[in-house]
Amino acid sequence: IQGDYAFAQTLLEESLAIERKFGQKRGVALALLRLGQIAAAQGDYASARSLWQDSLKLRRELGEKSGIAFALNNLSSVARLEGDLATARALAEEGLKIAREMGSKLLEAESQANLGQIALARGDYATARTLFEECLAIRQQRDAKLEIPSAMQSLGDISFLQGDDAQARAHYENGLAFAKEMELKPVMAYSLR
Repeated sequence: IQGDYAFAQTLLEESLAIERKFGQKRGVALALLRLGQIAAAQGDYASARSLWQDSLKLRRELGEKSGIAFALNNLSSVARLEGDLATARALAEEGLKIAREMGSKLLEAESQANLGQIALARGDYATARTLFEECLAIRQQRDAKLEIPSAMQSLGDISFLQGDDAQARAHYENGLAFAKEMELKPVMAYSLR
């Protein structure tokens, strides 16, 4: 996406129409998922939730466990951002269970990141740190460079909130280095704040 939401949305809406025309549920589910990501990135959480719920319904009909876990993690994020931590936790835990059943370490890391953000929102820094350290380890083992900076930033946030400015700075700088390498402008801006 890299910030051109209007262009991406136009292309995805065209893709969604084509997939629906030809009855391609898998393609419809993917387009809905991506449209939800655009809505969430623009702060339209109600639209994102609706799109992701529709995507989740199709993924369940298709029995696509990875798609189910991915949609659950997205819905968890929206619930957390809206302050519904109980729902967010339940969705993330369901996504984590599915990821572990599948043996998908990257989906597991995504669920752990969501659970870490929920723990952080509750002020449970020890749990949040453990979850993000596990998440970061998985992402590093799998060479998931696009996802590494966010885990580092979250560890930086935890260190900052606990008053460890030196450790927070180290995490932010490491996250910034990865973000620069991958040209992730929103992540770079966050690290520089």
